[in-house]
Amino acid sequence: MIKNQETSQQQLELLIDSIDGVVWGFDLVTKQYTFISHQFDFLLPGLRVEALRSPNLFYDHVHPDDQEKYRSEFLERIKRTESFQLEYRLLTPDGEELHIRDVITPVQESGIIHYVTGIMFDVTRYKMAALEAGLEKDQLEVQLRHAQKLEAVGQLAAGIAHEINTPIQFVGDNIHFLKDAFQDLQSLNKKFDGFLESSPDNDELHALKTEIETFKKDIDIDHLMEDINDAINQSMEGTRRIASIVKAMKQFSHPGSAEKEYIDLNQAIESTLTVARNEWKYVANLETDYDSDLPLVACFPGEINQTILNIIVNAAHAIEDKQKTTGNTEKGLIKVTTQHQNDSALISISDSGCGMPKAILQKIYEPFFTTKEVGKGTGQGLSIAYSVITDKHDGTLKVESIPSRGTRFEITLPVQANT
Repeated sequence: MIKNQETSQQQLELLIDSIDGVVWGFDLVTKQYTFISHQFDFLLPGLRVEALRSPNLFYDHVHPDDQEKYRSEFLERIKRTESFQLEYRLLTPDGEELHIRDVITPVQESGIIHYVTGIMFDVTRYKMAALEAGLEKDQLEVQLRHAQKLEAVGQLAAGIAHEINTPIQFVGDNIHFLKDAFQDLQSLNKKFDGFLESSPDNDELHALKTEIETFKKDIDIDHLMEDINDAINQSMEGTRRIASIVKAMKQFSHPGSAEKEYIDLNQAIESTLTVARNEWKYVANLETDYDSDLPLVACFPGEINQTILNIIVNAAHAIEDKQKTTGNTEKGLIKVTTQHQNDSALISISDSGCGMPKAILQKIYEPFFTTKEVGKGTGQGLSIAYSVITDKHDGTLKVESIPSRGTRFEITLPVQANT
């Protein structure tokens, strides 16, 4: 069990380190970094381990002219419990100035934010490239898609790094409990062994029996055995959750292929929902209804995963916005269904969020259009999703929305690849 846990952790770390950005986690209570991916050494060479020990090291490398802005914006924005972006300059040990874009997500538990995750990108090279005119439209579109996917995967990876801590923690706690519990059981067993090996007279037998019964009562043997069983079951569930999260992340981040692949669409959607759990679990309940007779569907898996992710994240944000507007903190609902219709696969994603008026619906597929506040999102999600579904898969992407009631996206994909 412990070996499987360690393997899952190693696989997750390899996935995170493969992302072109620095994934990090910070505990607001202890004021310590709990995780910094190895990509940090590309920004500040050789300082990753020291940054884990001394959180001020990173702040000290923020450009002096940006430090106050970085600090004040960070402290103000984490109070809003939603993802945001910070842009600032970083000075390397050699004095090089890097332009950093940090996508930061506060993580709340029981309504309290005590943990923050993020992913920082060195956008220096992108800004330099932007100064060089002459990028073809297709090249620009490829860069936008690539940048958005990196941002989304990185942000999810940061959330997963926190998400996976929960099962790891209770696995570790339960193992420590099992160790202590069995020490008591071993002591009890030794007393039983002494009882069985000895041949006392009646008075000695009575005294030993009384001693054993008292000890059993002191350690509450019946309750102890129940707790041990629960601890073992929880530990097994924890390792199962860790394995499922890592497996889902591997499937979600599977590198794209130049040609369409036939995939289990239900499984692809389920993997995306798993890695996106940290985005929706605080604001919504999730319902799924998959068509078990859905055949394998020809598609570009990475592109479809990204499209589903964009819509799910938008649904979670819409529900969160409705909660803030109405003051009702009751969880909303996100429902995902699949269905086989003739020669197509139908995917439906609905939410009980704030909905959109017709004026907004007419613009949601336009590049860079967004209803979110400045600094949150790229405005490319639904534009790219529409292009992926219609242009690359010869499918359709439709949306219905009612203000204050919710939104429903409907995706149709041809089951067979076009020849």
